[in-house]
Amino acid sequence: METVNVWLPEELKLEAQIRNWILGMPEVWLRRIALPTVVSGARIEGSEHQVDVVRLKILYEEGGSLQALGATGNIH
Repeated sequence: METVNVWLPEELKLEAQIRNWILGMPEVWLRRIALPTVVSGARIEGSEHQVDVVRLKILYEEGGSLQALGATGNIH
């Protein structure tokens, strides 16, 4: 069975019921990652931009592909 990584910000507090539900799935690995605040000396403004940097970091380190749903629900 293939495992799936679920990346969550270190700062995020999960309710015990949700955390236990995720941890109860043997194919799912719960991973924590710090949200960056600076990239190449430039301050990152807004959580949406922090998440973009995290996505790129994970893709770079882990490989794979990225598919995201836009505001319209279209994959791009």
